[in-house]
Amino acid sequence: MLSPFDDAWLDTAACVEWLKGGYNFDLLPSVPDLMSLYTAACVLDISLVTLEKLVSLKQLPTVKPLGDTEKVRKTDLIKYIQSAFLCNEPVLISEFSPKSTPK
Repeated sequence: MLSPFDDAWLDTAACVEWLKGGYNFDLLPSVPDLMSLYTAACVLDISLVTLEKLVSLKQLPTVKPLGDTEKVRKTDLIKYIQSAFLCNEPVLISEFSPKSTPK
C-alpha cells in the first residue's frame, strides 16, 4: 500500500483531499476555540497588520461577539492554513535539466 505522499504522484487531488480530511486530534492544541486577532497573528507567525489585511481582504473570517472585539474561530484559522499550503501553488519547472547549466 502506498503512503499518501507516494499517492500524490499518482493523484494530486486525492492527496489534497486527504490533507483537508477530518482529524481525530486537535490540530492547534492549547489554542482557544475563539481567539483575538493578536493571538491568531501569533499562531500564523505574522504581524497584526498583516492579519488585519487578511481579514479586510475576506481571506480570514472573523466574528464579533456582542460587546466584544473581533475574534477568529479556530476552525476558520485551520481552514485558512490548509488553503494557504504551498502545495496548492503552481510549481514553475525549469526547462533546463538538472545536469545542464544555463548559458
